[in-house]
Amino acid sequence: MKLLQKKSSFTLIELLIVAGIFGVVIVVAAASMASVTRAHRRLVLQDYVMIEARHLIERIAREVYQNTIDYEEYYSKLVTANSNYGEYFDLNPSTPANNGYGFYAWQFYNPGSDNKLGCTCSNDANLQCPSDTSCIIYRPSVDVNTGLNPYNSTTNGTNRSAFNTIGIHQDTVGELYLINSAGTQKTIFVLEDSSIVGEKALSVVKLDGYDKFGDDGYIDSWKCTNQFNCNGSQSPAGGVLPNTGDKTGSIDDSDFVPITPRNVSVKKFALIIMPQEDPYKAFSEDAVQMQPRVTIILTLEATQAAKQQFRAEGSQPIILQTTITSQVHNEVVSYKPQ
Repeated sequence: MKLLQKKSSFTLIELLIVAGIFGVVIVVAAASMASVTRAHRRLVLQDYVMIEARHLIERIAREVYQNTIDYEEYYSKLVTANSNYGEYFDLNPSTPANNGYGFYAWQFYNPGSDNKLGCTCSNDANLQCPSDTSCIIYRPSVDVNTGLNPYNSTTNGTNRSAFNTIGIHQDTVGELYLINSAGTQKTIFVLEDSSIVGEKALSVVKLDGYDKFGDDGYIDSWKCTNQFNCNGSQSPAGGVLPNTGDKTGSIDDSDFVPITPRNVSVKKFALIIMPQEDPYKAFSEDAVQMQPRVTIILTLEATQAAKQQFRAEGSQPIILQTTITSQVHNEVVSYKPQ
């Protein structure tokens, strides 16, 4: 009689346990794979944003390096509160207009005993000083550069700057105004609103300078260069100024032209400018005797559309900071002393 061998097998409970463990392993593996994929997408997107941020900050740095701080434009926008960029300043002694380009430099001049811009003729008040050949210049009326802003009998020049009139140091500004060494071209960087709430682009416009008042070789008015399609106010230079309203609403190629890609948004564009007084104009103010420099703090992140496209909603902003010193080592002349 043969004995039947008992074959080993799994019970139903054991099979259920194994199936459950296998299911848990599959779920954990799938979740881990999904997490790794999301992390990879975020890294790819952030790497792209980092590359664009570096390109952007290098472009701005190059502009700062080749140009210098446009103290006239800062004074025009922050102190005299002109709404236009590139506002003009009529150097006619009797009718100074708009407190624009050249008005900042005028603050450093002692306007003479008559307290008027320019000079006067002692032999005939109706003559133009000093252009009329028959004019005998009244010497106490001639402008004298004091190197102090502002000039008067009671100040040492420390209670004003190109950025304010009350002596409070303005730590950061949100727009960058540059001018070339010859004083003939301005470069302006601003933040421009997108049609998507909370998203912005960094945009640029360039202005050319012209001598429209006095025909004396001194730049006194501005207009957009031919490379920019500006639609703002008419300029005495015979062209058009940038439309300040172009900074809001939507991003396009009119007036201010975006230099950031469509899928990158600028969250912060902060600038620390030192000194806050033109050292070449304020030569009597010891505290500002340093070469103009700009510290740029730039924060970029992917737009919402880019995050959805990459399926990388958790990507973080990229923050870069650098300081660039201008290599323009001369005064940008913006006012003709009489």
